[in-house]
Amino acid sequence: TEVSEGVEVENAVSIVTVDAKIYIPLGELVDLAAERARLEKEREAVLKDVAFVENKLNNPSFVEKAPEKVVAAQREQLARHQEKLAMIDERIAALK
Repeated sequence: TEVSEGVEVENAVSIVTVDAKIYIPLGELVDLAAERARLEKEREAVLKDVAFVENKLNNPSFVEKAPEKVVAAQREQLARHQEKLAMIDERIAALK
């Protein structure tokens, strides 16, 4: 087990969270097509989350009526979703 920043592992299963990317090098044991499909499915779910939060933040009524603390939390949530989406896109690109 190794913990570090900026490490990329070729042909590894990855688990993407808001706080980290976890790589499990499995070499020949990984079905790369299945891993790409899993990441694509996860990407679609994150895109739905992004769209949901963006719709809230693009609604003038929500932004005007909601407490600033709630609006700020939604903006932070959007940023986390966007970061996760970028990490998933990175992994998909690495598996092609």
